[in-house]
Amino acid sequence: MPLTEYDIGAAFKAIEDELIKSMIRNMDRHRAEETKEGIEWSMWQAEQLKALEMYKRENRKRYGKQFRNLNNEMGELIRMSRRRGNMQQEIQILKAIQRGYRFPNMPKRLFNLLEDMDGKNFRQKASSLLKMFKGREATQATAEFFRLNDRKLEALIKATTNDMERAETAILRMANDQYRKAIFNAQVYANSGAGTYEKAVDMATKDILSRGLNCVEYANGDRHTLADYADMAIRTASKRAYLQGEGEKRREWGITTVIMVKRGNPCPKCLPFVGKVLIDDVWSGGKKSDGPYPLMSKAIASGLYHPRCKDSHTTYFPGISTADDTWTEKELKNIGLENKKEAEQQYVSRQAEKYGRLAEHSLSPENKTMYMAKEKDWKRRLAKYQDSGIIKTDGWSDDAIERRRLDEASIAGHKNEYGILYDSQGNRILKKRGEKDRIVYTDEETALMPGGVLTHNHPSGATFSVDDIDMMGRTGITELRAVGRDGVYVIRQPTEWPEGINSFEKLEKEYSEIQLSLQNEMYEEVLSGRITTDNDYSIEYQRRILDKLTSKYGFTYFMEEK
Repeated sequence: MPLTEYDIGAAFKAIEDELIKSMIRNMDRHRAEETKEGIEWSMWQAEQLKALEMYKRENRKRYGKQFRNLNNEMGELIRMSRRRGNMQQEIQILKAIQRGYRFPNMPKRLFNLLEDMDGKNFRQKASSLLKMFKGREATQATAEFFRLNDRKLEALIKATTNDMERAETAILRMANDQYRKAIFNAQVYANSGAGTYEKAVDMATKDILSRGLNCVEYANGDRHTLADYADMAIRTASKRAYLQGEGEKRREWGITTVIMVKRGNPCPKCLPFVGKVLIDDVWSGGKKSDGPYPLMSKAIASGLYHPRCKDSHTTYFPGISTADDTWTEKELKNIGLENKKEAEQQYVSRQAEKYGRLAEHSLSPENKTMYMAKEKDWKRRLAKYQDSGIIKTDGWSDDAIERRRLDEASIAGHKNEYGILYDSQGNRILKKRGEKDRIVYTDEETALMPGGVLTHNHPSGATFSVDDIDMMGRTGITELRAVGRDGVYVIRQPTEWPEGINSFEKLEKEYSEIQLSLQNEMYEEVLSGRITTDNDYSIEYQRRILDKLTSKYGFTYFMEEK
């Protein structure tokens, strides 16, 4: 099985780490014997320079083949992304037909064929429909388009691997340069009063340990490590190949309109286009005359689909799909806050990584202790970002929280659902046994819920369903809890219930749209082998939907892990 983006990124990270580790090992291995007169630095430097030449030869030999293999894997990964996009678009088109969408000049009789193809998979159905709808002659007419896209794909792969080859050469050169620099700087720091040999070497290698081998310089002057650059390059190329695969299938069916998926936290550069309908003239062969919409090429020229972009589009089927490119002041404010929080978290994460490297490779015990303390502090800050939603239930004592913990432990793992209702102070006022997948409350029981906290177990292990969120809105429960497989999911109401989901119909529509927007992402999880069972797929899919839904509408949502 081909490697995933994560696997390839991790492999480059491992190479970078080993280049630094082997350098520090040489510094430690070739230390001179300390005497009362001190270290013979000239002798030490001579030994280190010999070690540097060996270091260079070994690295070229060791990593040359490894780089070639990784670049080949990158090429296969990009090709696979195109195939996934193509396949996923077939599925989406078929579902649109099933929902009643009619392509231009599509014979009515084709709708009846769906009943006769129950034994076939999505791909087989879509291929059969294509042949009958467009005919052999029309299919042949698109052959040149696909040959052109093949050339575009191979050009994308070649450009990506060429860039990676230059970056790979750069990291080996930088490792050599940094090693040589450290050899001569060690004596300088020793003479300036660094103290021990270990401290002198630590000072000489501090720069590389702090920054890593940041061998790639971007146009804006920012420098990045090979692992970071590889992650960006692979994800960007893979995404473009995926979009190309989708576009090919749209072109095949004669549809070129797409809609940018509206998610809770879009990239700042992509925000002007999120929710808008565009004509895809980049991957689907669209043209300006296809509709009263902006061209994809102009949107990209203005910043859409920048490197590391998390936004995406889906096919816009007139009459079925809905467009929403409006943003409330509150939504825009939340987007700004989330982007700021994300930037801060990334900075904290980089600091934790930096001091982790310094702690691991410092030779001085004093320095190692100091860096370990700083690493711990930054990791503590990072944990606050990750667990920022976990706070005590307002108005509850520690005893009440402990009673709830015991209650939740007692209902965990049951085959049937159990619901336990508490008042605003944490007093238990109701416990009810339900069926395998639901609990039905009477009007009298529902009347007890406003301002309360309701916990229940989910035998499947999943997070909240559409029905759970709807009940929360109808009953006025301030905190809803679900005992899952790995812990307890918690959701808390915003100050005001959002108008965008103030009915079951609106909520269900929003849920379905988010589900559709995550379809490709989840499909990749299955293909990569990261998700292997139907139950894991269902649990993870539902969790990601809730992440986006709650983020968009201002709920507090998190998991209290076991």
